[in-house]
Amino acid sequence: MTKNSVLPVYSVSGNNFEIGFEIGKRFRLQIADFLEKSKRLKLLRTVEKKTPRLQKWMEYGERWFPQYMEEIRGIAEGSISSLTDILLINCKYDFPRKACTTVIFKESGRMILAHNEDNTKDNLNDCQLLKVYPEAGTPFMSFCYPGMIPGNSFAFNAYGMIITNNAMPTPDIRMGCPRHFIDRSQLEGKNVKEVIKRTLFRQRASGGSFNVVSQKEKEAMNIETTSERYCITEVVDKYLHTNHYVSEEMSSLEKRKSLLRSSISRYKVGSRLLSDVKEKTPQTALDILSSLEAKPYSIMRIDKRMRVRTLFTALFDVSCDGITLKVYEPNPKIQEEDVFIESALDDLI
Repeated sequence: MTKNSVLPVYSVSGNNFEIGFEIGKRFRLQIADFLEKSKRLKLLRTVEKKTPRLQKWMEYGERWFPQYMEEIRGIAEGSISSLTDILLINCKYDFPRKACTTVIFKESGRMILAHNEDNTKDNLNDCQLLKVYPEAGTPFMSFCYPGMIPGNSFAFNAYGMIITNNAMPTPDIRMGCPRHFIDRSQLEGKNVKEVIKRTLFRQRASGGSFNVVSQKEKEAMNIETTSERYCITEVVDKYLHTNHYVSEEMSSLEKRKSLLRSSISRYKVGSRLLSDVKEKTPQTALDILSSLEAKPYSIMRIDKRMRVRTLFTALFDVSCDGITLKVYEPNPKIQEEDVFIESALDDLI
C-alpha cells in the first residue's frame, strides 16, 4: 500500500554498476537538487581541500569493496554528477553526526523494531525506498539518501535480517574503509553471525550503532562500534538507542555536550517512556518515537528551529510468519493506520 508521499519506491537489478546507474538515472533530478542545496556537501568539499583524504578512501574502497565502488561510479554516471561529490557523500558518516532514535521490543514469537530517521532538511523530497536485486548478491529493501549507495538508516534483506543505524560520535576516526561501505555490506548477511562479522570489519574508519533483528533466528541486538572497539548487547525485552554510547563497556567514551545535547535529551525521555511500557505493541513504539517532550530536543524532531529533523518513521513487525515494514511521515500523533508505505518480506523474495 502506497499513498502519495515524498518517498518514492523503486526497484533496481543487475550487476553493481548497473544498479548504481539505474539509481542515478531514475533519481537524477533529486540527486542534482540535493548536491546543489546540501550544506553538508559544501562542508565536506571544504574539509577535503584542507585535509585531502578522498583518494585514500577510494583506495580502501577499491581494495576491500570494489563492487560498491562500482555502484558509486554507476550513480555518478547515471545522474551525470561529479564523481568526487558522490564519493564525498558516501563518506559523510566518517565525520561526527547526531541523528536517529531506535526502539526494540522483544517477546515470545514477536519482535518490533521502530526507528526515527533523522537528518538535515536538505534531504527532504530527495530520498527513496529501494528494492534491490543484485545479479550476484542478496536481494534487499533499503531507505536510500540521494547520491548514496543503498544501506544505512533502515533496511531488511531476503534472509530476514533487519538493520537500522544510528550515527555515533566516534572518538577514534582513522584512515580506513568508509563506514557506509560496511553499511552496504551488512545487507549481504544471511544470519546474525555474518552481520556481526561484517559490522566488525577490522579496517573500518569509524563506528556506529547498529540495531539488528533476525526473523529466522528470533534474535535482536545492538552493536556499538568505534574504529577499533565494539560492544554487542543482546535485547531480551525492551531497548532504546539514540546517538551516543550507552553500553556499560562504551559509555565512558567521549561525550561532547555541543554534539550530544539532542541525543542525551532523547535518550533520557525515551528511557523513561520505555520503563513505563506495559504492552509491547507497535502503537506503543510509535508513541515513544512521536514524543515531543523536551522540545526542541524531542524524540520526534519537527521543531522548525532545528536544522536536523525527523524525515520518516519506520516500523518493522517481525514474527515467525514474516516481516512487515511500515513507513510513516513525521507526526506527533502517529497511529498505526497512518502508514503510507507498507511492504512485506514476501514482496522481496
